[in-house]
Amino acid sequence: MAVFSPTNAKVHFKAYDGNFTDALGNTTITQNNDVSMSSTEKLFGQQSMYMADFDDSITFGTPSVFDVGDGDYTVGFWFHPTQFTSWDRLFCTDVYEWYNPLRIYNHNGSINVYVESNTDGTSNNDYMMGYSLDNLSGVNNWYHIMVRRDSGTTKLYINGVERGSSTMDYDLDNSSAPTLGADTNAGVTGVKGYIQDFFWTEDAISFTQADFTP
Repeated sequence: MAVFSPTNAKVHFKAYDGNFTDALGNTTITQNNDVSMSSTEKLFGQQSMYMADFDDSITFGTPSVFDVGDGDYTVGFWFHPTQFTSWDRLFCTDVYEWYNPLRIYNHNGSINVYVESNTDGTSNNDYMMGYSLDNLSGVNNWYHIMVRRDSGTTKLYINGVERGSSTMDYDLDNSSAPTLGADTNAGVTGVKGYIQDFFWTEDAISFTQADFTP
């Protein structure tokens, strides 16, 4: 199983190294509630980030790293869900409306991507695309989740395969308390499961499907 992280990443959280740090030193990381490292489920390396409860997560301490405006970006990570429930947040750059956040959910087993459209005149999070993990192997399996915007087109990839595409116009600005595993450091709308190898970059990156064959 390949570890896929771009060399031009702005944030690289290598949970498989067994510590809660940004390998690039561009942001601090705060552990929230009982998030921990575990060797029970892992793809590679020593351990994975484990979320036993819905409020377990980590928060990145330099929000501006995630502000790309209307430019290119890519975010990716390995995810092993231990259950499917409704509106479980995997990753978000901000929890509040009018702050132009990116939000990735695991909603009843569907990986859904939401942003705030620049053209609909509201501050509501707008659905872009989604794909059900039940179409693959369902709960208790590892998946590589990646969202990429390239020249205005956003695509969702799961296990190296394109699962959805959107040309919605949106900005990613005013990030505050970007969080992996839940919505905020006090939130309870997170996921239960494991995460390894999270990265964020301001470039649109590509890969081959072969990178994601166990």
